[in-house]
Amino acid sequence: MGRVSPVDIEIKGELVVKKGDRISARHIRKIEGAKLKLLDMPKEALYGQVIAKDILDKTTGEIVIEANTVIDEETLPVLEELNLARFKKYSK
Repeated sequence: MGRVSPVDIEIKGELVVKKGDRISARHIRKIEGAKLKLLDMPKEALYGQVIAKDILDKTTGEIVIEANTVIDEETLPVLEELNLARFKKYSK
């Protein structure tokens, strides 16, 4: 079973996945075929997602957020403070 899309996913004006629908293999093929690499999402859509890799402070090298941390009300402000422009989505 696919994940539920937190946002509408459109490619060139065509709605491919409606917000709240499960993302199927057919959707993924369509997205990959269009070479869609980035997806704009509201920050609230990150709640409940899991950090895949340790996030380091670039100046000190200190681990700021450990891998496998769930993004919640405490971790999201830290991510915003680090001014991360992009998040890479990893899947199993």
